[in-house]
Amino acid sequence: MKAEKDLSQKLAKFTLIAQPIFDATKREASDFELLLHSKDSDQFPVAEFSYFIKNNANNEILLNWFTCQLKPSSKKPQEKFAINLEPQQLF
Repeated sequence: MKAEKDLSQKLAKFTLIAQPIFDATKREASDFELLLHSKDSDQFPVAEFSYFIKNNANNEILLNWFTCQLKPSSKKPQEKFAINLEPQQLF
């Protein structure tokens, strides 16, 4: 129970920043890459991310959080987003 609370507290400190992917041929942003940031430092949360991906159970919690954050927007359902995965997350 305490472990779940710790994970929830860590997730609550995460946010996603949308970085435009610029299409030079169209001279406009075509898609977005979502960057994981810490609300506290506005930087990639290295230690917290490493904690989540160290085992499958924690990694699944992190990927579920991403899924919840990526719910399609009814305003722009055609928008595409990309996230980078650490190779370890695939196993």
